[in-house]
This record gives sequence, structure tokens and C-alpha cells, in this order.
Amino acid sequence: MQAPEPDADAHRAPAEPRALTAVEVSVRAYARAFPYLIWRYGDRGLGLIRSDNTHFMALAERDADELDRQVRWTADHLSERGMPRWMLELDLLLLARASARALPQRPDIAARLTQTAAELTRQRRASIPEPAFRRCATSFADALGLGPSRLWFGFGSILAAAVADERSGLAHAVPRVHEWAADRRRFGPRWIAAVDQTLVRAHRL
Repeated sequence: MQAPEPDADAHRAPAEPRALTAVEVSVRAYARAFPYLIWRYGDRGLGLIRSDNTHFMALAERDADELDRQVRWTADHLSERGMPRWMLELDLLLLARASARALPQRPDIAARLTQTAAELTRQRRASIPEPAFRRCATSFADALGLGPSRLWFGFGSILAAAVADERSGLAHAVPRVHEWAADRRRFGPRWIAAVDQTLVRAHRL
């Protein structure tokens, strides 16, 4: 699952002393936003996010073009392994928010992270417009017969995001999520039916 960057040296630590504080804040926020990460990957998943965010923070300090390149590669790599690009899109926004608070003297860092996330947003919306994306995400909770909650909306969004990635040319985006979410050893028939219904709806958008 680890995503080594192409033609990159070993991860460089950020130069700003409080940058690692921002990274830790963003990792905790990410874990709250995506219980899926822990469900599927456990502590290994958190370690991956921490490593990637440290690297992205270092790049955001000094090289916007390289940040963009590394994020594009990482987003595609992770999507093909079960973490749709929407997850990295939100991760960058969480990292930008944490950076703005921890490093008020370096607004350029948060700005670069936000701009890079915006490109992922643009790609996703080109595949599935935002209103349709949100309706599809909500439909997962509806299919389960549960009230709306951030947890179910979040997993519905992951399903919709996988379809958006598939439309962008990432052929394994949907199968990699589906193989886990529809595993009968892990989930019951009602959950699996909701997963399949949500994916069908997303494919029809």
C-alpha cells in the first residue's frame, strides 16, 4: 500500500519547526473523517497518511510544482489500491487547515496545499458533478435504511469517488473498494446490497 514517489529521494522532513504538529493534527482529523482507513488498513494506514503528509508538507514549503506532481501520482496510486482520490483531496484540505493554524507566518504553505486539492476536486467534478456526487453518497445510508450520518455519508462518498476515478481511467478503482466492501466474511447481505445499489446508481450518473 505504501506509495513511493517516482524519481524522488527519501522523504525530506519539513523545515518549519511546527510543521510536524500540523501533520499530526491532520492525521487525527483524517482518521476521524475516514473510519474506513482504520477498518481496512489499521495502524498501517495511519502510518501511510502520516508519511505522505510529512512529505507533502515539506514540498509545500518549497516547491509547488513538485507538490502537484507528487500528489497526482500518489492519488492515482492509492486509488488503484482502494483509497479513491477524493480521500486525498480531503486530506490535503485538512493538512492545509492545520498548517494555517500551526504556521500563520507561512500562509503560502496552506495556499499551495489548497490549490493542489482544488485540482483533485476539479477532476472529480468533471467525472461526477458535485450535486450528483452528494446525492449518490446519501443514497448509501438510504439503501441501508439508516438515518443520515457523517459515517454513512462518508462511505457512500468513497463509493461514488471510486466510480469518478474509474471514469478518469483508473480501471481498478471500483474493484479495489468493492472487494473489501462486499466481502461476505466481513459484512451482511443488507450492507453488501447497499454497496452494490450505490455503485449502480453512481454508474448511471
